[in-house]
Amino acid sequence: ICPEAYDDGPIGYLKDGDEISIDVNAGTIDAKVDFAARRASGKKPTPQKAEGLLYHYRHSCASASEGALIRTHDE
Repeated sequence: ICPEAYDDGPIGYLKDGDEISIDVNAGTIDAKVDFAARRASGKKPTPQKAEGLLYHYRHSCASASEGALIRTHDE
């Protein structure tokens, strides 16, 4: 549901059971996944239809690499 998955980013290619590590102090999120191979398989994740608050989140939240902030009119 996050912008990366919706915009064909690597998070959209994660599967149940993939090992993910998050280092809050370093500000990193890593996965032991060959994303290039998953993209090359031709099976793109299909975004689900978003309605209500999920729609607004999907269209207003910045990616994790940008801090996952919700953009406001001031930005």
